[in-house]
Amino acid sequence: MIENFKNAAIMALSLFILGLVVKKIIKKDALGEADIIIAATMGALLGFPSVLMAIYGSALFAIIPALFARNHMIPFVPFLALG
Repeated sequence: MIENFKNAAIMALSLFILGLVVKKIIKKDALGEADIIIAATMGALLGFPSVLMAIYGSALFAIIPALFARNHMIPFVPFLALG
């Protein structure tokens, strides 16, 4: 049980930091709050090696629509669900 909370906290903190870093670089919001919450839930449910593979797969799924809609924000939560 404690391991699940630890995994959730690590995933939430890491995506929050990633969002802040990318926001500083590109001067736009990179991740929404729901993305961080869903990633934390995935961390609690899947555990560590699996959640990293799921996030990586989600990012791969999100690349294709992001390339076609460069000027629009694409929500990442549906791709997290696919991952």
